[in-house]
Amino acid sequence: MEIIEKNHEALKPYKTFSLENDDMHYYMKGKMDMADFKGIPFEMWFSEGRSRTELEILGAKAIDVSLDTLTWSWDSFGGGYSFGKPEELFDLLGFKTNEAVTVMQLYQMGWEPTSVSETRLDSLDVYDLRMLTVADSSNNIDSGLEYSFLIDKRNFYLVGVRYEELSEYSLRYKVLNGYVIPTVGISLGGEDGSFIMTTEKMEFREYMSDSLFALNEEGNTAYLNFLANGGFNPIETSSVQTLFEQGVKSMETNDYSEAIKLFNKALELNSEDNVVLNRRGLAKLYSNDLYGAIADFGRAMEFADSTEHPTLYNNLGLAKYYLGDYKGARVDYQEALKSDSMNLNFNQNMGLLMFKFKDYEAIEKYYTRAIIIDSTSSKAYYYRGVGRAELSNYEQALNDYTQAENYGLDAPELYNYRGVSEYNLGNFEAASISVKKAIERDSSNNQYIFNLAEIYEQLDDYQSAIKQYDFLLTRDSTFHSVYASRGLAYWELAMTKAARRDIEKAIELSPENALYYDYRAYLREEAGDYTGAIDDFTTSLNLEQDANIYYRRGVAKINISNKFDACKDFKKAEELGSDEAKSALAEYCKL
Repeated sequence: MEIIEKNHEALKPYKTFSLENDDMHYYMKGKMDMADFKGIPFEMWFSEGRSRTELEILGAKAIDVSLDTLTWSWDSFGGGYSFGKPEELFDLLGFKTNEAVTVMQLYQMGWEPTSVSETRLDSLDVYDLRMLTVADSSNNIDSGLEYSFLIDKRNFYLVGVRYEELSEYSLRYKVLNGYVIPTVGISLGGEDGSFIMTTEKMEFREYMSDSLFALNEEGNTAYLNFLANGGFNPIETSSVQTLFEQGVKSMETNDYSEAIKLFNKALELNSEDNVVLNRRGLAKLYSNDLYGAIADFGRAMEFADSTEHPTLYNNLGLAKYYLGDYKGARVDYQEALKSDSMNLNFNQNMGLLMFKFKDYEAIEKYYTRAIIIDSTSSKAYYYRGVGRAELSNYEQALNDYTQAENYGLDAPELYNYRGVSEYNLGNFEAASISVKKAIERDSSNNQYIFNLAEIYEQLDDYQSAIKQYDFLLTRDSTFHSVYASRGLAYWELAMTKAARRDIEKAIELSPENALYYDYRAYLREEAGDYTGAIDDFTTSLNLEQDANIYYRRGVAKINISNKFDACKDFKKAEELGSDEAKSALAEYCKL
């Protein structure tokens, strides 16, 4: 497990290299050894799910191009073109070649580690990790097979995979644009024979011309002749519909990988079916392939009737939302709402997005419209309540939370937010009941427990508050804010030593937090240690300017008869807006 975790940590900082990434334009050049042919020059281009490979063998050039729905090749030996449909390619592990799979992912999918040993791969020291396979919808292998994973002992990169007579190796990794990419690839014992591919040049480009992947005039003529002579089988609408319906059923059982496979087959029969493209986009969205989803929704838009555009814009917005492109999502949602302003989902999605912009008035607007459309939408009431609470409209927020509960929402976050609004209204008993309900439904949420502790403090039940803080620290002894809060609770109980111990622990864990130095300064003031309090106030002010702390430091200086410096602090506090400092200046700093 240590080796699996270190392999995961080693690769975690890098991007996933996918040849079907629509935003990736990648070029590589090098030499290839294949059978008796050595040093074959090659060039490869990958762009928006398309690829082009050029080889030069004995002075003759061969070209292979793969597109969404067509593959074509040309070689100067035969002097002609050939055409086909893209096949689903798999690697040694049985996964699609465009899907990156780490050893950790295999373990999480149920693959069972059986043994590990230390060995050498030529001159490289490696760990040989053995795992038993588990078959599922994402691969095409059987369960119970033993695979060998070779992991570099220096950097924990995966450098080889073996199964029976098959072996694949990826060596001499290079980091490029955040991707970690091998520059040497070796495949031994495969159906297409063995080869060694050494990359001499690799680069990401801003743009690649469509002409790289397009047929020239001669190629177009050859393709038209190919179609005229039978070509591919004609599109069978009934087959497309059957595959589509099977894909929808797979989505209903959350088997998105299988759904995507079925939609792929349907699109092989009709690449311009916008309904299938849209549904495949949703399957990719639910699989967290967000770029793939955006590509499918955009492509569906090209073939869809204008009446279907609002739904596609909404789906595009949803994918961009999950991607973190909130401005892009807003533009797409606005387009959807232009055409259908009274659509429940469109309004709810826009309302949720507005939280990212902290536009709470807009949140209220869109969820109010959603409630007009469907007055029983519990989530609309809930989110409107959260938005209203952010506007300090706590009474209205409570009314919304009650409606959400009446219409069936029984979620821990609902009761927590209800408790927060009741707290802000000073209804601490009611707040404690609500937050306890949240904890009953999700006892793992530390924020709920922290909120309950703060409510107990408002009820002057400091012992109960301390129990909650104690419990939180058994979960994580590095919660500096919990130490600080427990320290203040101890202080209220006149347990000064315990309070001082907790505040100092909070400072140790978070030395850049100005507030914790303020707390220790207050404790020192109470103990009559004004010099120590001044030191803490000074540290706090070096971290964060605060009118009240300048005033408090000034008062501490008065207590050690340092009126000159105290007046400086009062003056600074007054400049920052402190009324107390203004009075202090009048009292202590008369000319």
